[in-house]
Amino acid sequence: MPACAVTGASSVTINGRPALRLSDVAACPPGLFEPVPGVFVEGEPAVRFVAPAEGCVAAGSSDVTVGGAGAMRAGDVVCPPQ
Repeated sequence: MPACAVTGASSVTINGRPALRLSDVAACPPGLFEPVPGVFVEGEPAVRFVAPAEGCVAAGSSDVTVGGAGAMRAGDVVCPPQ
């Protein structure tokens, strides 16, 4: 499996880590993330964690929320290699 959500925005950080955009999660399992309506980072939709894929673990920021959920940052998702 390609790396999932390991890069992020260069100009927007959340707790010191890059914010995730739609293009940053393109290699993640389908259905793991969805765009946050009306929230854009560097011109791209911000994303939020939706549902875990088999074997994947995700945890967003505990003190910054976007669209009612913990803001997602680079490195917040770990999926096993396949």
